[in-house]
Amino acid sequence: MCIRDRNNIPETILAITDPLEKAKSIYNFIQSRMTWNGTNGIFSDFNVKNAFEAKTGNTSEINIALINALNAADLDAVVMLLSTRDYGLPTTKYPVLTDYNYLMASLKIGDKEYHIDATDKETPFGIVPFKTLNVRGRVLDYKNDSYWSQIEPYGKNVHYVNTQLTAQEDGSFKGKASEVYTGYIGVFQRKSIQQKTLDKYLNEKGSNKLDAEIENIKIENLDKNDLPLKENFEVILTLDNNPDKVYLYPFFLDYYFSESPFKANSRDNPIDFGFPVTNTYIVSIDLNNQYKVVDLPMGKIYKLPEDKGECSIAFSEENGKVNVRLSVKLNEFRFQPEYYEYLKEFFSNVITMQSKEVIVLNRL
Repeated sequence: MCIRDRNNIPETILAITDPLEKAKSIYNFIQSRMTWNGTNGIFSDFNVKNAFEAKTGNTSEINIALINALNAADLDAVVMLLSTRDYGLPTTKYPVLTDYNYLMASLKIGDKEYHIDATDKETPFGIVPFKTLNVRGRVLDYKNDSYWSQIEPYGKNVHYVNTQLTAQEDGSFKGKASEVYTGYIGVFQRKSIQQKTLDKYLNEKGSNKLDAEIENIKIENLDKNDLPLKENFEVILTLDNNPDKVYLYPFFLDYYFSESPFKANSRDNPIDFGFPVTNTYIVSIDLNNQYKVVDLPMGKIYKLPEDKGECSIAFSEENGKVNVRLSVKLNEFRFQPEYYEYLKEFFSNVITMQSKEVIVLNRL
């Protein structure tokens, strides 16, 4: 049922002296070797040895294989049971097995506890799958008492976009853009790419942009999930010109908050985004003696109470260049129902900033 035999672990991994680096290497070994079959299997029959040899299994088989491999390498790992986000919270007063539908590993190195799950190919060490971000789990430490452990999301979930455009004599704008994704945002983007062929993803990324043609896309670190995912590409932006004015909407790419998730009039249940996020979008436009600014929007800022979030946009013009910066931050990720109206207004402001703020130009 187990793979406690050290012979199943590469000698290069066993030779690592730093406990955290050894744990990461074992995690990557199990994650790359075994493929999830789509089932959880917490209450069904499972055979870890057979699953390890077949290189496929349910969540319990994969994560117990992970636990056994960590223990074989003299690391302290045990089982943690939990409920996924769509299964409900387990009862804390009198916990029963039917409250749980998922199993992962709990690893202690020194005074720090790591929750790790090797079933998801796009999820790096120390980031548990989004579906398991459900407050707490029950650690089954057979040497000591079992206990509740808080399931905390990874904190640095960033989407950063930097676009640099230059006006051309034909009235278009050409330039380059780069995007960086980290944390859960990086996991989601990797999944979006992996679910399609790379060619299909690149074609869709180009065709989905209104008035924008995207070329020569390069993706970095797609298969290195412990590093930020990066995309670099060239942009050609064509505007509808008229004799008097040109209207330039600076945020023409797809962004993390593409539409408001809050459309109902009210809400009675808590809101849980799963993790905090930071989104920064920078656009620099060199008018290149082809245009002059007629109207530049005013900067705006909106904050959630108690510093739980902030969205802001700023415009500036200097030496024939227009710079725009949009920032969207959610410092908290769990909100009580009374925050619903604040969140609804917050996201309404975000969508307005992204889609309604327009720079008005005249051709020279």
